Amino acid sequence: IEVAALVERNHGSVEQALAAILHDVVEDSDVYDLEDIRLLFGDVVASIVDGMTRRSDETHRESVLRASRTPGCWLVKKCDILHNLSTLPPGHSLHARYIDALKVLHDNVPDDIRWREVERP
Repeated sequence: IEVAALVERNHGSVEQALAAILHDVVEDSDVYDLEDIRLLFGDVVASIVDGMTRRSDETHRESVLRASRTPGCWLVKKCDILHNLSTLPPGHSLHARYIDALKVLHDNVPDDIRWREVERP
């Protein structure tokens, strides 16, 4: 819910906010798959959730790069990473991984949002 709130505060769409809520469902659930998301929430939400879902053959960096190139996904991914960073204790081993992910996103900002800065949690 916190990632969706951050998406909303950064002027994301309703579809982006829904995808922010649902972004871990496909990865973390054996009950729902991407087709369920598509049937329940539509193609746009499903596409963003798919963009957020890491493939088994991808590195974290490759997953972030793919997300940055998926329409509507860049903002959701950035909000998710910023939220994750805000929950880590100082010196946590995942800190460098998330900073690297932010660099990947920074280098791949879609033209339609290049003009605005993303608010932090």
